[in-house]
Amino acid sequence: MKLPLCNIVTIDPNIRQLNNVTQLVLMGNRIQGLNAVTKLTALVVLDLSHNLIESLPESISDLTNLEKLYVQHNNLSELPDTIGELSKLMHLMIEYNRLQTLPASIGNLLGLTRLNCSGNAIQELPEEIGKLGKLKGLLCGYNHLELLPNSILDLSQLCCMSFGNNKLRELPDGLSKLRCLTELDVSSNRLTEIPEDIVNIPLLLRLDLRDNEVTSLPYHIGNLIRLSTLDVSDNDLRHLPYSIGTLERLETLLVHGNDKLNVLPDSIGNLAHLKRIEFGEPLLYPKIRDDTWIVNYCQQHKDFTTRIGRFRNMWNIIRLPYVAAHTKHPLFEMIPIEIIHIITLYVISDPCIPLMKGVVSERPHKRAKTCV
Repeated sequence: MKLPLCNIVTIDPNIRQLNNVTQLVLMGNRIQGLNAVTKLTALVVLDLSHNLIESLPESISDLTNLEKLYVQHNNLSELPDTIGELSKLMHLMIEYNRLQTLPASIGNLLGLTRLNCSGNAIQELPEEIGKLGKLKGLLCGYNHLELLPNSILDLSQLCCMSFGNNKLRELPDGLSKLRCLTELDVSSNRLTEIPEDIVNIPLLLRLDLRDNEVTSLPYHIGNLIRLSTLDVSDNDLRHLPYSIGTLERLETLLVHGNDKLNVLPDSIGNLAHLKRIEFGEPLLYPKIRDDTWIVNYCQQHKDFTTRIGRFRNMWNIIRLPYVAAHTKHPLFEMIPIEIIHIITLYVISDPCIPLMKGVVSERPHKRAKTCV
């Protein structure tokens, strides 16, 4: 039964007569209470998202066949302990409510594969969360977490873990135990260092460390051979480890907003699959000379020189389709027409390049554009 966006305020008590209904969708209404719903014991899917619900009844445990519960975007301030009795539950969506804690009984949901509690006011996660052995997705962004329980390392099936926009000051040692992890987001926290063993997560594809206070990356970050996206923007990095050049599958590298980072290692020239790189003013400004160009027959060069400020031999990466430079320095007016030799270049963004206007569009390579 689906009744979304119907301006429903109360649920008719007679709904209990529909005892064979397996799916009930009441999203986008104005419902506040739902005692009658718990009589529908055949329910497999219950969607009450985007309502005005302030609490779930203790009798929620009567929904013994429930596999998916969606109560995101309500006014929930707590979850009943009996939620841990939903033994068949696989998806629990409780994001964007007013929760400050999760009950310890959540650890009894042994079949849970996806938990989203983002956008609440949760200050800590219960140690019992480590019992969720089948959990694949754990999304806890936009909360007030300052510390993660060590039991989180027991989530051996976890593929995606997001703790962005919290107050974390450190990550637990032992992240390499998360052998199935492919995405890790700890952006917009208060981290100053990254545990060395993070480089031993074998399947990691995406690592988001942006907007922290990190001063250095693990020396052996190049061990993350499957990594395709690395975002370390808006930190306090002073250098990048040389081993970054062994990230042979890296496609996106974001390092802008690190004001003390004024050199990139030569090894970056080995990133043959890089498609997008963003860097900031410290890397662009020092010692610019008229006779040093950002591109000089890029297909012939094999080094990404540490003298990045001089733009010499910069683009060995001939498949690079997107370059963004987060600076408004007028040096970009100096970029020559020779840049069009990067035939797959898609856009150089912010600022625009006056010298390039009207040039690229005349070339037969239709993929090459500039952003004006």
